[in-house]
Amino acid sequence: MPKAIGLIGSPRGAKSNSKPIADYLLGKFEGQGFETETVLIYPEHRKDPALKGVIEKLDGVDLVALVFPLYIDSLPARLIRAFELIHKHRKDRKSSKDQRFMAICQSGFPESHQNLLALDMCKCFAELSGFRWIGGLPIGAGAIVGEQNLVDAGGRVYFIRNALDMTAEAIARNEEIPEEAIVAASKLPVPAWLYRLIGNSSWKQRAKKNDLRKRALYAKPYARH
Repeated sequence: MPKAIGLIGSPRGAKSNSKPIADYLLGKFEGQGFETETVLIYPEHRKDPALKGVIEKLDGVDLVALVFPLYIDSLPARLIRAFELIHKHRKDRKSSKDQRFMAICQSGFPESHQNLLALDMCKCFAELSGFRWIGGLPIGAGAIVGEQNLVDAGGRVYFIRNALDMTAEAIARNEEIPEEAIVAASKLPVPAWLYRLIGNSSWKQRAKKNDLRKRALYAKPYARH
């Protein structure tokens, strides 16, 4: 039975927007005959800064599916460190099996193209570390996912589910992520202006909850006067 591992690279771990995406995808892989396991990079790195256990697991899998949030056009810090450690371990090794690597980057921006640079970084890491890169999915407006199961989330995540379904089917045929899945993942379930309106309203509600005035959201404490 082929093995697939879902790496979650969010600092929020199990309470992230990334985990429901990984859970749904791994469920689809299980339906395709894969044995699956989920690994949360941040908790693992706190327990073991060398990530020895994670690295050993990666040596034996057939497929790695990384899901992570965009952090300043790049990857979260501990995920970058994990890449460094994994690459150091694998750079002079040759695996006896064809190990595939895919990535999903989700961000709060409504424009999915904001994630493309981070996915290119994942591609470079995979190719330099002995994995076969099979593609990446850029998901905008990741806050729409929340911590809710993708099935229960309903129509607002239809495009994401559709993209993941097509991805799992292609991988089961030993193909790369199809362009149709990338296009589906890039779509917004609501107009961008409405998403921004909802997002701004949410920030104002959080500010009020924390006893902050509206103008505090626009403060620039480090700006030069």
